[in-house]
Amino acid sequence: MGLHGRQDPSTGLWAIRDTIYRRPSTTRKLVEAKTLAAPWLRDERFDLIDLPPQDLESPAATEEAFDEERRSVDERIRRGDLAAALYRVQVDLSGAKDDNVSETVSSTYQYLKQATVDGDKLFPDLSAHLVSVDVRLYTRSKLPAILLRLDQDPLFIDDIRSGRAGQSTDSLMFGSNSDLFGSGVLTDTFLGPLFACRSPLLWAVHGQRLLGTVVFNLGKMIPGVTPHPVEPLQLLPRTAPISWPGTANNELPSQRWADAIDWWVLKLDQMFACLSDPSNFSDANGSYLPYHHQNWLMNIQELFSRVTSTMLSWRDAYATRISPSAP
Repeated sequence: MGLHGRQDPSTGLWAIRDTIYRRPSTTRKLVEAKTLAAPWLRDERFDLIDLPPQDLESPAATEEAFDEERRSVDERIRRGDLAAALYRVQVDLSGAKDDNVSETVSSTYQYLKQATVDGDKLFPDLSAHLVSVDVRLYTRSKLPAILLRLDQDPLFIDDIRSGRAGQSTDSLMFGSNSDLFGSGVLTDTFLGPLFACRSPLLWAVHGQRLLGTVVFNLGKMIPGVTPHPVEPLQLLPRTAPISWPGTANNELPSQRWADAIDWWVLKLDQMFACLSDPSNFSDANGSYLPYHHQNWLMNIQELFSRVTSTMLSWRDAYATRISPSAP
């Protein structure tokens, strides 16, 4: 977990301190970004991809399910659906086997790089990036949930000591905040505002892996919505946007978007350095407050989720004016 604990023999209490960020000149990070391929790099670096295994003996989505989804997407691609082509990227990366992730990312990069419209390359300035989350961030985020369970159910400690707890089939044994915070670390919740920063224009497409997100910077912005409603639900009363967004005055050099990824991840790393350190959530006597810690974890994820949702509500001008303040 990147924490050091020392027990006071006289009181039995533990003193905890961070061992990642409180060391001078540390290079260890909880969240990190790497550029895998880009026009300004001499060599491609897909060998830098090193993510935790996510293959399961009984996965929720089977190989057959992924194949069926690919066939459905390919039919839309043949009809010239660009959204389907980008969605295929997400399907392929999510369904890739652990020993084939690097090859899948590399082939997907080439697939996007070679895509053409009327003979011209669609994404000539494409770049590929990896945002990885250290497993210690996930284990740290579970600490308050574990202590809350022990505090709320003292008899559970006896179950642990006797071995009865290990026989439980409840996968959420320590999951009091798993739906509100834990999932955000495992997915791309904290990257949402970055991806949506130019909504309704789209500048990147990403694929999710366990504790890692592969980001393809398109090197340009493309429309993220269509001029007309494409689903019946979009016909319901709403405050429509005043004008249709254009891309002519919104273009940025591809490397600027790559810099934005690096900057955003740097700030996430700094935020989680504080947010995941239990020693920052204590009372005046230095005693750890798991309730206080969990509240901060949940509020931060709620804030990022609300901001992303607001930025994606382009078809409803009223929704975009709703303040996404934390609860």
